Amino acid sequence: MYCRLARNYTGEQLLIDQRAEPIRLGAEPIRPGAEPIRPAIANPIIRTKFVTAGDWTTLETYWHTNATLFFQGPAGAQIKVHVGGGWIFGYDTQKQTLDGSHIKTLSISKFASTLVERVQIKVPASTFVTYSEAREGPT
Repeated sequence: MYCRLARNYTGEQLLIDQRAEPIRLGAEPIRPGAEPIRPAIANPIIRTKFVTAGDWTTLETYWHTNATLFFQGPAGAQIKVHVGGGWIFGYDTQKQTLDGSHIKTLSISKFASTLVERVQIKVPASTFVTYSEAREGPT
């Protein structure tokens, strides 16, 4: 069995099967009325990373590949796709704010990613961020 034990950004313990959706080890929902994090379209991977508050932090970097990412929380966090190199020659697309209950999607296209594309997040307080990612092409 290809499983590992992980915690999401609320501290809830999850058993992650690398080939399937996460299995919750508790019956209580994350928040009342909240949707569960949906796995991405193809070959989903649930990732959890610690992000410090302050400036924009890069979660994933893509070049000439297709990818879809789903985010739900933390509430108040901002996500975006930064295209190109640096702040002089780069620009931002798909900028969204997470509300903690609705799922937000970022999409990367290999036809548009002839330049490097970075998925970035800015959080109001240092926390764990859990998201679902599906990537096709070179990694």
